[in-house]
Amino acid sequence: MYGFIMLAILTEGVTGLHGYFHFHSLQNMAATMPSASNIVTPTASNLLSHMGGQILVAIPFTFLGWGLASMGFWLSRYLTFLRNAFLMLAALGIFRVLIGAVGVPEYIGTWISSLSLLMMVLAVYYGHSARRHGFDRYWQVVLMGLLLSTVQSLVVIACILITTNFGLANYFTSEIVSVTRHIVGHLGSAIGGNLTIPVVILAAIGFATAGRKPALKSQPRHSQRPYF
Repeated sequence: MYGFIMLAILTEGVTGLHGYFHFHSLQNMAATMPSASNIVTPTASNLLSHMGGQILVAIPFTFLGWGLASMGFWLSRYLTFLRNAFLMLAALGIFRVLIGAVGVPEYIGTWISSLSLLMMVLAVYYGHSARRHGFDRYWQVVLMGLLLSTVQSLVVIACILITTNFGLANYFTSEIVSVTRHIVGHLGSAIGGNLTIPVVILAAIGFATAGRKPALKSQPRHSQRPYF
């Protein structure tokens, strides 16, 4: 990606083409603005400085992209195992939005569409079935609980944004805090909120109740009879 950006900057800087990459394009944009804005824009002579800055920016972003790709590769096994759980949380979030929009009373709708209750049930279920899928360490189940809590918080944030932007009646908005603070709070919950520890504990309980796989019994060796 940065190779393409560097090539575009070099092309615009050398040929004088007007695009969206090099500084003279920004200068042309600034020329259309009022002089009172006091916008200071570089000229085409800053080509080397511009390219050098892109190189400096490319280094940390390259390591960041490598780190995220490595994390995705490492988590791929867990994400595949929890795929259906994530789909159920997303489906329940959509259901919660719909029943709120049509006016189902809150004391009924909040219970039949509780994402927190579903997340807890899923934590126990997937913790219990983890051993059958090759997850035989407690730290692996703890990670599953963290992933479930993170996805649940992200689903809630998506539902808040949808209902707020479309002006729908819902169970997500809070009368105590603003929408922005509400979303920020759920972003914090995605990292480690109030329900994260209970979900992790429930997943560990499910894991503990599953027991270990029974050891394969060795088959007795049949003594060979002499042939006469």
